Amino acid sequence: MPLPLSKPDKHSKESLTVKSDKQSIQSQEVAPSELTEKDEPPLIPQSGLTLKDSAVSNEDKKIQPAVLPQKDPCAELKGDVRYAVTASCKGKETGKVQLYPETVKGGKPPYTFMLNDKQSLSHFDELSSGTYYLRIKDSRSCMVEGTSKIVIPEQICTTSKAYVFNPEYDRAWSVPYDRDKEAVNFVLIEKSGKVYYQSRVQNFQPEEWSGESNMGLSLGIGLYFFTIEYSDGSVDEGTVTITK
Repeated sequence: MPLPLSKPDKHSKESLTVKSDKQSIQSQEVAPSELTEKDEPPLIPQSGLTLKDSAVSNEDKKIQPAVLPQKDPCAELKGDVRYAVTASCKGKETGKVQLYPETVKGGKPPYTFMLNDKQSLSHFDELSSGTYYLRIKDSRSCMVEGTSKIVIPEQICTTSKAYVFNPEYDRAWSVPYDRDKEAVNFVLIEKSGKVYYQSRVQNFQPEEWSGESNMGLSLGIGLYFFTIEYSDGSVDEGTVTITK
């Protein structure tokens, strides 16, 4: 005989209701196993990007290495170099500049030097007096201006020349004036320093010397010295050997 079902009383109904509500709350909670410490905060899409694009962008930032600025290879070349200067004779191009490539700082050798419109690996010749600008170029074509100007001074130079004169065969000896300058005085002396012949010069006159002294005496065989003075202060010196 089946047992009659008992009707739940009011107190039992409330108990069931409370239990049912607790189960509902527990079912809405996330299981602890579904959360880990490695979970990252949610991505927020960047302006103009979707959530997917933002994720890719963040991944790229992690993978791509930092881009370092490239160093200019020419920045190491300096304009310092040691050099020596030889003065130029006044009115001539006899100046010289000797450069020492091993003293250049930075860059890659060999070096090429440019002095105004001339170019060389180590030295410059046949320069007139004045101021010159130096540039240095290395093997990678890096170029830099010299840190200082090169000045070639001017000096009064003495030129020495030797001649032979035979009065019996030569009518006269041509005085070797420098025609690029203004000669002002011509002097002929013997070894002892005694002046045998002297003359002021105008327009390269006297142009010749006959072999006689100012007193009209013929000089004997031997070695004599001459000097030619110019208006700029320069002097040409030399010797005349008289033979017979």
